[in-house]
Amino acid sequence: MDTGIHIFEKAISNLKERINPTTFEVWYRRLEFVSMKDNTIEVSVPNRFFKEFFINNFSKPLLEEVAKVMGTSSTPSIVIIEKDEKDNPKYTENNPEPIKNSHPLLNPKYTFERFVVGSSNELAYYASRTVAEKPAQKYNPLVIYGKSGLGKTHLLNAIGHLWFARYHGNLIYISSEQLMNEFVYSTKNDDMLRFREKFRKNCEILLLDDIQFIGGKKEATQEELFNIVNYLLEKKRQIVIVSNVHPSKIENLDEKLLSRITWGLTCEIRAPELSIRREILKFKSKLLGLRLTDEIIDFIATNIKSNVRELESALNHIEAFSNLTKHEIDIALVKESLKDFFRVEKNRITPDKIIETVADFYGLSKEDILSEKKSKNISIARHISIYLIRKHLNLSLSEISFKFKKSNHSVVLFSIKKIENTIKEDSSVREVIGTLEQKLLSL
Repeated sequence: MDTGIHIFEKAISNLKERINPTTFEVWYRRLEFVSMKDNTIEVSVPNRFFKEFFINNFSKPLLEEVAKVMGTSSTPSIVIIEKDEKDNPKYTENNPEPIKNSHPLLNPKYTFERFVVGSSNELAYYASRTVAEKPAQKYNPLVIYGKSGLGKTHLLNAIGHLWFARYHGNLIYISSEQLMNEFVYSTKNDDMLRFREKFRKNCEILLLDDIQFIGGKKEATQEELFNIVNYLLEKKRQIVIVSNVHPSKIENLDEKLLSRITWGLTCEIRAPELSIRREILKFKSKLLGLRLTDEIIDFIATNIKSNVRELESALNHIEAFSNLTKHEIDIALVKESLKDFFRVEKNRITPDKIIETVADFYGLSKEDILSEKKSKNISIARHISIYLIRKHLNLSLSEISFKFKKSNHSVVLFSIKKIENTIKEDSSVREVIGTLEQKLLSL
Protein backbone atom coordinates (compact mmCIF):
# COMPACT_ATOMS: atom_id res chain seq x y z
CA MET A 1 0.00 0.00 0.00
CA ASP A 2 1.33 3.46 -0.92
CA THR A 3 2.35 5.73 1.95
CA GLY A 4 1.18 9.33 2.21
CA ILE A 5 4.38 10.72 0.74
CA HIS A 6 4.17 8.37 -2.25
CA ILE A 7 0.54 9.33 -2.91
CA PHE A 8 1.46 13.02 -2.71
CA GLU A 9 4.46 12.66 -5.03
CA LYS A 10 2.44 10.65 -7.55
CA ALA A 11 -0.34 13.28 -7.54
CA ILE A 12 2.20 16.08 -8.04
CA SER A 13 3.83 14.14 -10.88
CA ASN A 14 0.46 13.66 -12.58
CA LEU A 15 -0.35 17.36 -12.24
CA LYS A 16 2.95 18.29 -13.86
CA GLU A 17 1.95 16.37 -16.97
CA ARG A 18 -1.37 18.13 -17.51
CA ILE A 19 -1.17 21.74 -16.32
CA ASN A 20 0.58 24.88 -17.47
CA PRO A 21 4.33 24.63 -16.70
CA THR A 22 4.45 28.12 -15.15
CA THR A 23 1.50 27.32 -12.88
CA PHE A 24 3.17 24.11 -11.80
CA GLU A 25 6.54 25.74 -11.08
CA VAL A 26 5.06 28.62 -9.09
CA TRP A 27 2.25 26.87 -7.19
CA TYR A 28 2.85 23.11 -6.95
CA ARG A 29 6.60 22.60 -6.91
CA ARG A 30 6.90 24.69 -3.75
CA LEU A 31 4.55 22.42 -1.76
CA GLU A 32 6.20 20.20 0.85
CA PHE A 33 4.52 17.05 2.14
CA VAL A 34 4.08 16.91 5.94
CA SER A 35 1.68 14.06 6.69
CA MET A 36 -1.44 12.19 5.60
CA LYS A 37 -3.97 10.72 8.00
CA ASP A 38 -7.70 9.95 7.97
CA ASN A 39 -8.20 11.20 4.39
CA THR A 40 -6.54 14.51 5.25
CA ILE A 41 -3.31 15.60 3.62
CA GLU A 42 -1.08 18.16 5.33
CA VAL A 43 1.40 20.26 3.33
CA SER A 44 3.58 23.27 4.09
CA VAL A 45 3.88 26.42 1.97
CA PRO A 46 6.26 29.40 2.09
CA ASN A 47 3.98 32.03 3.63
CA ARG A 48 0.46 33.23 4.40
CA PHE A 49 -0.12 34.88 1.02
CA PHE A 50 0.88 31.70 -0.79
CA LYS A 51 -1.42 29.72 1.51
CA GLU A 52 -4.50 31.90 0.93
CA PHE A 53 -4.01 32.11 -2.83
CA PHE A 54 -3.34 28.38 -3.14
CA ILE A 55 -6.42 27.41 -1.14
CA ASN A 56 -8.67 29.64 -3.26
CA ASN A 57 -7.20 28.85 -6.66
CA PHE A 58 -5.08 25.69 -6.81
CA SER A 59 -5.97 23.27 -4.00
CA LYS A 60 -8.90 21.61 -5.82
CA PRO A 61 -6.84 20.08 -8.69
CA LEU A 62 -4.36 18.68 -6.16
CA LEU A 63 -7.07 17.08 -4.01
CA GLU A 64 -8.78 15.61 -7.08
CA GLU A 65 -5.49 14.10 -8.20
CA VAL A 66 -4.82 12.68 -4.73
CA ALA A 67 -8.26 11.04 -4.79
CA LYS A 68 -7.51 9.48 -8.19
CA VAL A 69 -4.19 8.10 -6.97
CA MET A 70 -5.92 6.66 -3.88
CA GLY A 71 -8.68 5.17 -6.07
CA THR A 72 -11.47 6.74 -4.05
CA SER A 73 -14.49 8.83 -4.98
CA SER A 74 -14.19 10.73 -1.71
CA THR A 75 -12.17 13.93 -2.12
CA PRO A 76 -9.71 14.33 0.75
CA SER A 77 -9.40 17.48 2.81
CA ILE A 78 -6.26 19.55 3.09
CA VAL A 79 -4.46 21.29 5.93
CA ILE A 80 -1.89 23.91 4.93
CA ILE A 81 0.71 25.21 7.33
CA GLU A 82 3.03 28.14 6.77
CA LYS A 83 6.74 27.52 6.71
CA ASP A 84 8.68 30.16 8.64
CA GLU A 85 10.86 31.60 5.89
CA LYS A 86 13.32 34.16 7.16
CA ASP A 87 13.55 35.77 3.73
CA ASN A 88 9.90 36.78 3.88
CA PRO A 89 9.50 40.39 5.10
CA LYS A 90 6.38 39.68 7.12
CA TYR A 91 8.22 37.09 9.22
CA THR A 92 11.37 39.11 9.87
CA GLU A 93 11.67 39.92 13.52
CA ASN A 94 14.21 42.70 13.13
CA ASN A 95 14.22 45.42 10.51
CA PRO A 96 16.21 44.13 7.51
CA GLU A 97 19.21 46.37 6.93
CA PRO A 98 20.14 47.74 3.49
CA ILE A 99 22.56 45.36 1.84
CA LYS A 100 26.27 46.11 2.05
CA ASN A 101 29.17 45.29 -0.26
CA SER A 102 26.94 44.60 -3.22
CA HIS A 103 27.18 45.88 -6.78
CA PRO A 104 27.69 49.69 -6.82
CA LEU A 105 24.98 50.28 -9.44
CA LEU A 106 22.27 48.66 -7.31
CA ASN A 107 20.12 50.45 -4.72
CA PRO A 108 21.11 48.91 -1.34
CA LYS A 109 17.55 49.34 0.01
CA TYR A 110 15.93 47.31 -2.77
CA THR A 111 16.31 43.73 -1.55
CA PHE A 112 13.98 40.73 -1.42
CA GLU A 113 13.88 41.08 2.37
CA ARG A 114 12.33 44.53 2.00
CA PHE A 115 9.70 43.50 -0.56
CA VAL A 116 6.18 42.83 0.70
CA VAL A 117 4.53 39.97 -1.19
CA GLY A 118 0.84 39.72 -2.03
CA SER A 119 -1.45 38.36 -4.72
CA SER A 120 -0.86 41.47 -6.87
CA ASN A 121 2.88 40.78 -7.18
CA GLU A 122 3.64 37.25 -6.00
CA LEU A 123 4.20 35.66 -9.43
CA ALA A 124 6.76 38.38 -10.24
CA TYR A 125 8.35 37.93 -6.80
CA TYR A 126 8.75 34.15 -7.00
CA ALA A 127 9.94 34.30 -10.61
CA SER A 128 12.49 36.96 -9.62
CA ARG A 129 13.87 34.82 -6.81
CA THR A 130 14.07 31.86 -9.18
CA VAL A 131 16.14 33.66 -11.80
CA ALA A 132 18.44 35.15 -9.14
CA GLU A 133 19.06 31.75 -7.57
CA LYS A 134 19.16 29.70 -10.79
CA PRO A 135 19.98 32.09 -13.63
CA ALA A 136 19.14 31.11 -17.21
CA GLN A 137 17.61 27.79 -16.12
CA LYS A 138 14.00 29.04 -16.20
CA TYR A 139 12.19 32.18 -17.28
CA ASN A 140 14.75 33.66 -19.64
CA PRO A 141 14.14 36.44 -20.38
CA LEU A 142 12.00 37.40 -17.39
CA VAL A 143 9.84 40.44 -18.14
CA ILE A 144 8.11 42.33 -15.31
CA TYR A 145 5.61 45.02 -16.26
CA GLY A 146 3.13 47.29 -14.52
CA LYS A 147 2.39 50.92 -13.75
CA SER A 148 4.87 53.18 -11.97
CA GLY A 149 5.47 52.82 -8.26
CA LEU A 150 4.46 49.18 -7.84
CA GLY A 151 7.89 47.61 -7.16
CA LYS A 152 9.27 46.61 -10.56
CA THR A 153 12.60 48.39 -10.11
CA HIS A 154 12.75 47.09 -6.53
CA LEU A 155 12.58 43.51 -7.81
CA LEU A 156 15.12 44.25 -10.56
CA ASN A 157 17.60 45.46 -7.94
CA ALA A 158 16.77 42.59 -5.59
CA ILE A 159 17.59 40.10 -8.35
CA GLY A 160 20.92 41.86 -8.85
CA HIS A 161 21.80 41.79 -5.16
CA LEU A 162 21.06 38.09 -4.70
CA TRP A 163 22.74 37.09 -7.98
CA PHE A 164 25.84 39.15 -7.24
CA ALA A 165 26.11 37.76 -3.71
CA ARG A 166 26.08 34.21 -5.09
CA TYR A 167 28.05 34.49 -8.30
CA HIS A 168 30.15 37.69 -8.07
CA GLY A 169 30.07 37.91 -11.85
CA ASN A 170 29.84 40.73 -14.37
CA LEU A 171 26.41 42.28 -13.83
CA ILE A 172 24.99 45.05 -16.01
CA TYR A 173 22.15 47.14 -14.58
CA ILE A 174 21.05 49.81 -17.05
CA SER A 175 18.01 51.66 -18.36
CA SER A 176 17.08 51.38 -22.03
CA GLU A 177 17.74 55.11 -22.38
CA GLN A 178 21.28 54.75 -21.02
CA LEU A 179 21.89 51.76 -23.28
CA MET A 180 20.71 53.76 -26.30
CA ASN A 181 22.97 56.67 -25.35
CA GLU A 182 25.96 54.34 -25.06
CA PHE A 183 25.14 52.82 -28.43
CA VAL A 184 24.89 56.22 -30.14
CA TYR A 185 28.14 57.38 -28.51
CA SER A 186 29.96 54.20 -29.55
CA THR A 187 28.65 54.50 -33.11
CA LYS A 188 29.76 58.11 -33.46
CA ASN A 189 33.17 57.44 -31.94
CA ASP A 190 33.90 54.24 -33.85
CA ASP A 191 33.95 52.31 -30.57
CA MET A 192 31.47 49.51 -31.27
CA LEU A 193 33.99 46.82 -30.38
CA ARG A 194 34.10 48.02 -26.77
CA PHE A 195 30.29 48.37 -26.69
CA ARG A 196 29.74 44.83 -27.91
CA GLU A 197 32.32 43.37 -25.56
CA LYS A 198 30.58 45.08 -22.63
CA PHE A 199 27.02 44.06 -23.47
CA ARG A 200 27.68 40.69 -25.08
CA LYS A 201 30.99 38.99 -24.36
CA ASN A 202 31.52 40.28 -20.80
CA CYS A 203 27.90 40.45 -19.61
CA GLU A 204 26.81 37.54 -17.38
CA ILE A 205 23.42 38.96 -16.35
CA LEU A 206 21.57 41.89 -17.96
CA LEU A 207 19.08 43.88 -15.87
CA LEU A 208 17.32 46.28 -18.25
CA ASP A 209 14.96 48.91 -16.83
CA ASP A 210 12.26 50.93 -18.62
CA ILE A 211 12.38 49.14 -21.96
CA GLN A 212 9.22 51.02 -23.05
CA PHE A 213 11.47 53.92 -24.09
CA ILE A 214 13.06 51.80 -26.82
CA GLY A 215 9.83 51.86 -28.82
CA GLY A 216 9.96 54.07 -31.89
CA LYS A 217 13.73 54.46 -31.79
CA LYS A 218 15.87 54.05 -34.87
CA GLU A 219 15.97 50.66 -36.49
CA ALA A 220 19.71 50.33 -35.81
CA THR A 221 19.17 50.81 -32.06
CA GLN A 222 16.48 48.14 -31.85
CA GLU A 223 18.54 45.86 -34.06
CA GLU A 224 21.50 46.19 -31.69
CA LEU A 225 19.34 45.40 -28.66
CA PHE A 226 17.94 42.36 -30.50
CA ASN A 227 21.51 41.16 -31.16
CA ILE A 228 22.45 41.65 -27.49
CA VAL A 229 19.40 39.70 -26.30
CA ASN A 230 19.94 37.00 -28.89
CA TYR A 231 23.62 36.58 -27.99
CA LEU A 232 22.98 36.38 -24.24
CA LEU A 233 20.18 33.84 -24.69
CA GLU A 234 22.40 31.66 -26.87
CA LYS A 235 25.14 31.82 -24.22
CA LYS A 236 22.55 30.94 -21.51
CA ARG A 237 22.95 34.19 -19.60
CA GLN A 238 20.04 35.61 -17.65
CA ILE A 239 18.12 38.66 -18.90
CA VAL A 240 15.56 40.53 -16.79
CA ILE A 241 13.53 43.33 -18.35
CA VAL A 242 11.21 45.87 -16.74
CA SER A 243 8.52 47.86 -18.53
CA ASN A 244 5.61 50.14 -17.66
CA VAL A 245 3.43 48.29 -20.18
CA HIS A 246 3.26 44.81 -21.65
CA PRO A 247 5.95 44.57 -24.35
CA SER A 248 3.26 43.95 -26.99
CA LYS A 249 1.88 47.44 -26.23
CA ILE A 250 5.18 49.27 -26.71
CA GLU A 251 4.63 51.43 -29.76
CA ASN A 252 6.73 50.70 -32.85
CA LEU A 253 8.68 47.90 -31.20
CA ASP A 254 10.36 45.64 -33.74
CA GLU A 255 8.46 42.34 -34.03
CA LYS A 256 11.50 40.09 -33.83
CA LEU A 257 12.74 42.00 -30.75
CA LEU A 258 9.27 41.61 -29.18
CA SER A 259 9.36 37.89 -29.94
CA ARG A 260 12.77 37.51 -28.31
CA ILE A 261 12.07 39.42 -25.10
CA THR A 262 8.76 37.58 -24.53
CA TRP A 263 10.42 34.22 -25.13
CA GLY A 264 10.47 33.39 -21.41
CA LEU A 265 8.02 34.52 -18.72
CA THR A 266 6.12 37.81 -18.65
CA CYS A 267 4.66 38.87 -15.27
CA GLU A 268 2.40 41.77 -14.39
CA ILE A 269 2.53 43.65 -11.09
CA ARG A 270 -0.81 45.23 -10.26
CA ALA A 271 -1.76 47.87 -7.72
CA PRO A 272 -1.80 46.33 -4.22
CA GLU A 273 -5.15 45.29 -2.78
CA LEU A 274 -6.33 46.61 0.58
CA SER A 275 -4.88 43.79 2.71
CA ILE A 276 -1.47 44.19 1.07
CA ARG A 277 -1.55 47.97 1.44
CA ARG A 278 -1.99 47.38 5.16
CA GLU A 279 0.98 44.99 5.25
CA ILE A 280 3.14 47.42 3.26
CA LEU A 281 2.30 50.26 5.64
CA LYS A 282 3.08 48.12 8.70
CA PHE A 283 6.39 47.00 7.23
CA LYS A 284 7.48 50.40 5.93
CA SER A 285 6.47 52.21 9.12
CA LYS A 286 8.56 49.74 11.09
CA LEU A 287 11.56 50.53 8.89
CA LEU A 288 11.04 54.23 9.59
CA GLY A 289 10.60 53.64 13.31
CA LEU A 290 7.02 54.96 13.30
CA ARG A 291 4.49 53.61 15.76
CA LEU A 292 1.14 53.58 13.96
CA THR A 293 -2.09 52.21 15.38
CA ASP A 294 -4.29 49.84 13.39
CA GLU A 295 -6.78 52.71 13.02
CA ILE A 296 -4.13 54.85 11.32
CA ILE A 297 -2.94 51.98 9.13
CA ASP A 298 -6.51 51.28 7.99
CA PHE A 299 -7.19 54.95 7.36
CA ILE A 300 -4.15 55.39 5.11
CA ALA A 301 -4.64 52.06 3.30
CA THR A 302 -8.29 52.83 2.58
CA ASN A 303 -7.61 56.30 1.19
CA ILE A 304 -4.37 55.81 -0.76
CA LYS A 305 -4.81 53.04 -3.30
CA SER A 306 -2.71 53.75 -6.37
CA ASN A 307 0.78 52.41 -5.67
CA VAL A 308 3.47 51.53 -3.15
CA ARG A 309 5.46 54.69 -3.82
CA GLU A 310 2.58 56.89 -2.67
CA LEU A 311 2.15 54.81 0.48
CA GLU A 312 5.83 55.36 1.28
CA SER A 313 5.51 59.05 0.49
CA ALA A 314 2.53 59.28 2.85
CA LEU A 315 4.57 57.79 5.68
CA ASN A 316 7.39 60.26 5.01
CA HIS A 317 4.87 63.13 5.14
CA ILE A 318 3.52 61.88 8.46
CA GLU A 319 7.00 61.58 9.94
CA ALA A 320 8.02 65.06 8.74
CA PHE A 321 4.76 66.64 9.94
CA SER A 322 5.15 65.03 13.35
CA ASN A 323 8.75 66.23 13.67
CA LEU A 324 7.90 69.79 12.58
CA THR A 325 4.88 70.16 14.86
CA LYS A 326 6.47 68.24 17.76
CA HIS A 327 3.19 66.37 17.96
CA GLU A 328 2.71 62.68 18.66
CA ILE A 329 1.37 60.73 15.70
CA ASP A 330 -2.37 60.21 16.12
CA ILE A 331 -5.28 59.98 13.72
CA ALA A 332 -5.88 63.77 13.76
CA LEU A 333 -2.26 64.49 12.80
CA VAL A 334 -2.39 61.87 10.04
CA LYS A 335 -5.57 63.37 8.54
CA GLU A 336 -4.07 66.84 8.58
CA SER A 337 -0.70 65.82 7.13
CA LEU A 338 -2.26 63.78 4.32
CA LYS A 339 -5.13 66.02 3.27
CA ASP A 340 -3.36 66.87 0.01
CA PHE A 341 -2.95 63.17 -0.78
CA PHE A 342 -6.65 62.55 -0.26
CA ARG A 343 -7.57 65.54 -2.41
CA VAL A 344 -5.65 63.94 -5.25
CA GLU A 345 -7.24 60.54 -4.61
CA LYS A 346 -10.73 62.07 -4.76
CA ASN A 347 -10.03 63.31 -8.27
CA ARG A 348 -9.08 59.84 -9.47
CA ILE A 349 -11.38 57.39 -11.21
CA THR A 350 -13.74 55.62 -8.81
CA PRO A 351 -16.21 52.73 -9.28
CA ASP A 352 -19.10 55.22 -9.19
CA LYS A 353 -17.48 57.42 -11.85
CA ILE A 354 -17.05 54.39 -14.10
CA ILE A 355 -20.64 53.24 -13.60
CA GLU A 356 -21.99 56.76 -14.20
CA THR A 357 -19.88 57.16 -17.36
CA VAL A 358 -21.11 53.83 -18.77
CA ALA A 359 -24.70 54.62 -17.79
CA ASP A 360 -24.53 58.01 -19.53
CA PHE A 361 -23.11 56.39 -22.68
CA TYR A 362 -26.00 53.91 -22.87
CA GLY A 363 -28.69 56.38 -21.82
CA LEU A 364 -29.25 54.63 -18.52
CA SER A 365 -29.08 55.58 -14.88
CA LYS A 366 -26.52 54.38 -12.35
CA GLU A 367 -29.39 52.66 -10.54
CA ASP A 368 -30.26 50.69 -13.70
CA ILE A 369 -26.76 49.20 -13.86
CA LEU A 370 -26.72 48.35 -10.16
CA SER A 371 -30.21 46.82 -10.33
CA GLU A 372 -31.23 43.24 -11.04
CA LYS A 373 -32.78 44.19 -14.39
CA LYS A 374 -31.72 41.83 -17.20
CA SER A 375 -32.63 43.65 -20.41
CA LYS A 376 -29.93 43.38 -23.08
CA ASN A 377 -28.68 46.99 -22.97
CA ILE A 378 -28.58 47.08 -19.16
CA SER A 379 -26.79 43.72 -19.01
CA ILE A 380 -24.07 44.77 -21.46
CA ALA A 381 -23.63 48.08 -19.62
CA ARG A 382 -23.29 46.16 -16.35
CA HIS A 383 -20.72 43.76 -17.86
CA ILE A 384 -18.67 46.66 -19.23
CA SER A 385 -18.83 48.54 -15.92
CA ILE A 386 -17.51 45.51 -14.04
CA TYR A 387 -14.80 44.94 -16.66
CA LEU A 388 -13.60 48.57 -16.51
CA ILE A 389 -13.62 48.64 -12.70
CA ARG A 390 -11.52 45.49 -12.57
CA LYS A 391 -9.13 46.73 -15.26
CA HIS A 392 -8.57 50.29 -14.04
CA LEU A 393 -9.06 50.09 -10.28
CA ASN A 394 -7.80 46.56 -9.61
CA LEU A 395 -10.52 45.95 -7.02
CA SER A 396 -10.77 42.39 -5.79
CA LEU A 397 -13.65 40.20 -6.97
CA SER A 398 -15.08 40.47 -3.45
CA GLU A 399 -15.06 44.26 -3.53
CA ILE A 400 -16.72 44.35 -6.97
CA SER A 401 -19.31 41.75 -5.87
CA PHE A 402 -20.16 43.93 -2.88
CA LYS A 403 -20.51 47.02 -5.08
CA PHE A 404 -22.92 45.25 -7.44
CA LYS A 405 -24.72 43.43 -4.61
CA LYS A 406 -23.77 40.00 -5.94
CA SER A 407 -23.67 37.06 -3.56
CA ASN A 408 -20.61 35.40 -5.10
CA HIS A 409 -17.61 36.08 -7.34
CA SER A 410 -18.76 33.93 -10.25
CA VAL A 411 -21.15 36.59 -11.60
CA VAL A 412 -18.41 39.22 -11.56
CA LEU A 413 -15.90 36.85 -13.11
CA PHE A 414 -18.42 35.96 -15.83
CA SER A 415 -18.81 39.65 -16.74
CA ILE A 416 -15.06 40.18 -16.94
CA LYS A 417 -14.47 37.10 -19.09
CA LYS A 418 -17.45 37.92 -21.34
CA ILE A 419 -16.10 41.39 -22.18
CA GLU A 420 -12.52 40.12 -22.56
CA ASN A 421 -13.71 37.52 -25.08
CA THR A 422 -16.09 39.89 -26.87
CA ILE A 423 -13.33 42.48 -27.35
CA LYS A 424 -11.27 39.91 -29.23
CA GLU A 425 -14.12 39.11 -31.64
CA ASP A 426 -16.22 42.26 -31.96
CA SER A 427 -14.57 45.48 -33.18
CA SER A 428 -17.65 47.55 -32.27
CA VAL A 429 -17.32 46.57 -28.61
CA ARG A 430 -13.60 47.38 -28.74
CA GLU A 431 -14.50 50.84 -30.00
CA VAL A 432 -17.05 51.29 -27.22
CA ILE A 433 -14.49 50.32 -24.58
CA GLY A 434 -11.95 52.70 -26.15
CA THR A 435 -14.46 55.57 -26.17
CA LEU A 436 -15.42 54.97 -22.54
CA GLU A 437 -11.78 54.82 -21.46
CA GLN A 438 -11.13 58.16 -23.19
CA LYS A 439 -14.08 59.67 -21.33
CA LEU A 440 -12.75 58.32 -18.02
CA LEU A 441 -9.28 59.70 -18.66
CA SER A 442 -10.73 63.13 -19.34
CA LEU A 443 -12.65 63.29 -16.04
